[in-house]
Amino acid sequence: MFIKDNVMGEYRTEIKPLNTLIKDEGIVEYIRDYYATINSRLFIIYETEDFYIAEDNTFQPWLSVMGNLPRNMTDQELCDLLLPYVENEKYIAVYTNIDRVSELFNKVDILTYHEDFIIGLVPGTSVVDENGIRLATIEDLPYIERTYIRSGHEQLLSRIDHKQMWILDDGKGIKAYAGIHKDGSLGFEYVAPDSRRQNLASRMQSFIANQMIKNNMIPYVMISKDNEIAKKLQTKQGSVFAEKLFYFYAKGKYELE
Repeated sequence: MFIKDNVMGEYRTEIKPLNTLIKDEGIVEYIRDYYATINSRLFIIYETEDFYIAEDNTFQPWLSVMGNLPRNMTDQELCDLLLPYVENEKYIAVYTNIDRVSELFNKVDILTYHEDFIIGLVPGTSVVDENGIRLATIEDLPYIERTYIRSGHEQLLSRIDHKQMWILDDGKGIKAYAGIHKDGSLGFEYVAPDSRRQNLASRMQSFIANQMIKNNMIPYVMISKDNEIAKKLQTKQGSVFAEKLFYFYAKGKYELE
């Protein structure tokens, strides 16, 4: 059941159906239950055994190809199955956690952007210094736009409007900010150059993770496989990394929301 949350701004669930999965497997996996639970915007369009293709409307329509391929499926059968969906102009991007599917997508010319991500389950923290942390406002948007280059105006404005962006302000200026992406992942992390090496990124992440837990959300991050700085931060925070990579492909440039 999904209800509107006035604090976090978007949709959350009244239950925590992933708790059993996390307890049993020790990690959040990219599976159908996860996306269905977080945002209820995933629609299955093909399914067999433990494998599915779905339309993900979290952003503009994406394709989700997840699970485990049928054992006897050949490469040609896989290609014949996936290409009509991938070539459909409706879908601007596609993601998967399946190595063989990723190998196929690497050969598809229209998928011009590719990035591999690691997912990490972020723990809550019993004590967090909340001094100076506040919700971002429209007045903060120009600064955020100047310093966060992976998202455009509309994407960043949406996060502020949905009360999913926070600022650390010491009264003299913005020292750091961070937020929650539309897919429910922690991100948008930035620390001003003169404020780095003061544990501000850890402080912001711990604050937001606690806010998410209070609102029955599961705090997690998606970090680029080659982002060593981000991986070090998550290791320091005690985040638990998934074993499977998350392969993302897009038909041209895209902006994070």
